[in-house]
Amino acid sequence: MQQQEAAESVPPVRVNIQYKERIISQGDVVTEEHMVRLQALGLSRPGLTLGTLIGTGLLVALLMAVILLYTYIHQRDIYRKSSYLYLIGIIFLMTLIVSRAVMAINITQWPELGALFGFLAPVAAAGMLITILLDARLAMLVVVNLALLLSVMSGNNFQFALVGFIGGVTGVFSVSKLSQRGDLVKAGIYVGAINVIIIAIVGLINGSPWYLIATSALGLGVANGLLSSILTNGALPYLETSFGITSTVRLLELSNPNNPLLKKLLTDAPGTYHHSILVGNLAEAAAESVGAEPLVVRVGAYYHDIGKIKRPYFFIENQLGGDNPMIK
Repeated sequence: MQQQEAAESVPPVRVNIQYKERIISQGDVVTEEHMVRLQALGLSRPGLTLGTLIGTGLLVALLMAVILLYTYIHQRDIYRKSSYLYLIGIIFLMTLIVSRAVMAINITQWPELGALFGFLAPVAAAGMLITILLDARLAMLVVVNLALLLSVMSGNNFQFALVGFIGGVTGVFSVSKLSQRGDLVKAGIYVGAINVIIIAIVGLINGSPWYLIATSALGLGVANGLLSSILTNGALPYLETSFGITSTVRLLELSNPNNPLLKKLLTDAPGTYHHSILVGNLAEAAAESVGAEPLVVRVGAYYHDIGKIKRPYFFIENQLGGDNPMIK
């Protein structure tokens, strides 16, 4: 009891560092006071021990096992296709690499801001990519796991995990109902706006100076949204092609009237083209009413008569009393 009272009577150690104050110069002997100041700014962390490495490895293995178990129980079609599991692993790993890279950025002129670069971790990009390519619920699970690992990577800094999680969830919801390619840009704006709010709230809770709250919230929050949007737009075509996935974005491209094949259908068989557009509108409305995928149905209707460009008489409606060439 006396030991607890004695411990509680010791005031917390606070390190006050003025704006643009020099911490240490080249050639100076590093003292314990220097190390305390550097650690307070997040510029120096204790070295990794064997136990830390083993624990981190076990945590990563456990989180990946959770994802595998989820796909086995709830997403069996994804679990059975090993390429999809590789895709999840690649997105997971690349997000961690980019996050670690941005966290390693050091701004010598403004170390207080450099210590907050964990807010730039593009967890939202991973959430958006997995939502578009695979499944939104799976993306939510991946976002949670990445946020936990982000906290570990930053020295158990919970504020980075909180911003990464909320930004990632926002990204998942923003692209869950894509209707045009521009929605990816809007998703980045939504993620940036939410990040500005959350980073400002975290700064207020931590009692950070107002200038640092404004700079980190506006600068890092908006930059995170832009980075997530750019990474998603940039990686999406390569991942689609490499893993043979027809995503919502690809379907939107196929439904564009400027698509070369649709333009050829319009010029070579204009009646068929207008018929296909009408069928697509009707099929889309029917799909919406029964809870099917309206975009998939609409694009399928656009191309269902595409063979009439080259072989119109292979279709029964164009056979005016003659033989059917499809019947031997």
